[in-house]
Amino acid sequence: MSRRGLPRWVNRRENPLDLRQQPLVSVAIAAGMGIVTDRWFPVPMPLWWIAFPICWAAWYWLRDRSPLRWPVVLVAVASGMAIRSQLDERAHVAASLRRYVTEVPQPVILEGYALGTIERSPNLRARQREGESPFSTHFDVDVKRLKYRNEWTHVAGRIRVTVDADHHSLRTGDYLWLGGQLAAAGPARNPGSRDSRQSTRAR
Repeated sequence: MSRRGLPRWVNRRENPLDLRQQPLVSVAIAAGMGIVTDRWFPVPMPLWWIAFPICWAAWYWLRDRSPLRWPVVLVAVASGMAIRSQLDERAHVAASLRRYVTEVPQPVILEGYALGTIERSPNLRARQREGESPFSTHFDVDVKRLKYRNEWTHVAGRIRVTVDADHHSLRTGDYLWLGGQLAAAGPARNPGSRDSRQSTRAR
């Protein structure tokens, strides 16, 4: 240990490629590699579940005796994110809400819980429509019930909701009753813009 009570490698700068010098960056890269590996080179989930505890057991056993301790942590992070990626994909495939979602917007009424971060952004259409709020609110909803053909149906799945208003009182966990247009996420409208289909699928 150094005089400041930190591990000696924290104060060393001789090797700029040492992953331990940039812990947050290296963890983020490992997490991304785990997701990319799962998407492009699918590995059975049992193997990831085996690799994950083995890595943490190796981390505990190595203690401070080996420079391999930090790479083992990164492999554990990659394994954990690959597991999360597969769980998200399974939830997407199993969502019963999918059968009601089409590329053509359909009027719908639904109930569910607000999830994740409540985001707000400038409402670009407010300039064209007099009286609208200058801000939009974006959030995810875990849908529990949906009114389809005048009948309420229990469903499972998540959707991304955009409201052309500033709902500053909305909080994560609120139970919501929503009415609007339901449609599948479309491709990028302009060259170089973000394709929302993949990010929406990951939700």
